[in-house]
Amino acid sequence: MKKEFLLTAYLAFLCFSHGILTSPKARPDMAIAPGIKYQPRPPTAANLQSCMDSPLQNYTEVWESGSNVTIKWDTTIPHPNPPGVKISVQFNLNSSFITLVEGLDITLNQYTLKLPEDKFSDHAVVQWIWDSEDDKGFYLGCGDVKIVEKDLSNSKSSTAVIKAAPSSPSVSNNDSASNSYNQSGENPLRVSRALFALPTVLFAIFLF
Repeated sequence: MKKEFLLTAYLAFLCFSHGILTSPKARPDMAIAPGIKYQPRPPTAANLQSCMDSPLQNYTEVWESGSNVTIKWDTTIPHPNPPGVKISVQFNLNSSFITLVEGLDITLNQYTLKLPEDKFSDHAVVQWIWDSEDDKGFYLGCGDVKIVEKDLSNSKSSTAVIKAAPSSPSVSNNDSASNSYNQSGENPLRVSRALFALPTVLFAIFLF
């Protein structure tokens, strides 16, 4: 009698389920159509830091830290949304889940978010939760991924090196003229000045 009651309760539990994580792929025991509803709601602090005792699986996707990734889900039986979908990641199996976004509308069926630049892991866990006040339950799915460190070796620096043009010294007209030469290699201005000074020299010699 007890077993029959538990079986009936379990079947009823599944019949009123309405959401499934699809990408990354949910763990097999969390991907039962049309999805598993957990009650009572809201999810407790312990629920928010767990995968409801679902066993760890091999990772199904490889992401890069700092990249944009798209989380997808199926809304099998739509109903009022609030407070909505929350997406968290456990970057280390010994660490807590970190919420990356929350309050999403369930009808979006996907959301693209940016991963932190400085967090990567050989095995990370994505936690998807849809908490619905109207439905008096919440839906939770976990998917296993690998997050590799972003490769910066091929990135080009955006800093441009600007070289100043060599400055030209300002030259007065007199200096410019005094530094000009004719085809014979003589400076015409200097020659004319020498010829002008010659009578003065001769006159001084005559006086003495």
